[in-house]
Amino acid sequence: DKPDNCFDPAAEAFPVVQLQEYLPADLLGTMSAYYTVFEFCNSLKAFAHLHLVSNTCLKDWLYLDADVHVCGSFERVFSELAEHAVLLAPHLLFPTPLSRSETFERNALVHGIYNGGFLGVRQSQSAREFLVWWKERLIWLCLYKLPGLSYDQIWLNFAPVLFPEVHIFRDPGVDVAYWNLHERDLQLVGEDAATVQGNVVPFLHLSGWDWSQPEIITKHVKQQPAEPQLAWRRLTKQFLEILIRSGIKETSTWPYTFATAKNGTPLTLKMRRCYWERLRSSAAGQSVPSLFEAPEVYFALANPSPKFSDLARNLVKKVKRHVAK
Repeated sequence: DKPDNCFDPAAEAFPVVQLQEYLPADLLGTMSAYYTVFEFCNSLKAFAHLHLVSNTCLKDWLYLDADVHVCGSFERVFSELAEHAVLLAPHLLFPTPLSRSETFERNALVHGIYNGGFLGVRQSQSAREFLVWWKERLIWLCLYKLPGLSYDQIWLNFAPVLFPEVHIFRDPGVDVAYWNLHERDLQLVGEDAATVQGNVVPFLHLSGWDWSQPEIITKHVKQQPAEPQLAWRRLTKQFLEILIRSGIKETSTWPYTFATAKNGTPLTLKMRRCYWERLRSSAAGQSVPSLFEAPEVYFALANPSPKFSDLARNLVKKVKRHVAK
């Protein structure tokens, strides 16, 4: 996204790296158009990591999703990262009871074995090679609900196989979320920390949790995965307080820069998919109208007028039904 005068990046207490600093202009113009907001957000992960690889002197770092509540020490995480190029956290660590496998194991088969909301990277050639490979796939194939695809994280299934320095981090305290609460005994420590099987919980991953309905664990599944544990309730309450103090009531109303074309036309999912298909099928060097500049082209493709034959067929059916009465 872009600041769009909603805030001043220079006034923040930390450096703000903006899209144009790590995403080439041609890709910014196309990816922001053919991807939905969530697809686009996830497609940028590898680009952002490579920006850190090439433009900073950082030795190692962690990526955390925006729906993460930091509540403990990352000492063990960085200790593990010191021995590997990349850290991945699986959604599940233990076999799921058959009665729940439909919800959790099958979900992981569809959306990915590893969770893309956490990633540890150590500055190394192995990490760079993995990130370049991941980036190349996310340019076009960070899509949702297309056969075999589920945003960025489905590609992580390949990572430990193709890149030996990518490590599966099996700490039960890491990436605690609705998809593994049934296997993690979350214990409150003091007022604002937790452990699982004696392992520090550095963060809770609140995927599908809504600050306006904090009593619901997640909106991603119809049947709630478990009764909220005391530690979960206490820590999500703390997170809610932090969000409110930080201004979420205001920031949640900020517009998305790439939600509309330049003339104000809302860009629907169908229009974005039509643009993606047009770009993918065009010959090299062939000019393709921009979705932002010519939304009417893709609106027409997404909403084709009924053929005359279809109209005639439907009219005949209506007449026959009327005569039959």
